Amino acid sequence: MHLEAGPSESRFFQRDRISGHNAGIPPEKVLQVVTLGAAQVAKADRELGSIQPGKRADLVLISGDPVRNISDIRRCTLVIRNGAEYRSADLYAALGIRP
Repeated sequence: MHLEAGPSESRFFQRDRISGHNAGIPPEKVLQVVTLGAAQVAKADRELGSIQPGKRADLVLISGDPVRNISDIRRCTLVIRNGAEYRSADLYAALGIRP
């Protein structure tokens, strides 16, 4: 499992990450760009973008290792946003979606 701190996840970000990797950018750099890099562009890197004491973070729990296989980013099992937990399996079930 892999923890990541950064902006909210969406299909756009997932597709963009995988596209970046397909362009020859190493997966760890793609993940850094969309987490810490995004916070730096937004001038919010003092509070966001990496896991450090005193920083705020939304966390995404991935079943896999996106540093080895960037497409594992699609295997999200849990998101913690503003302190609330969102489990993928529960959300899929509530919406009647089969993952």
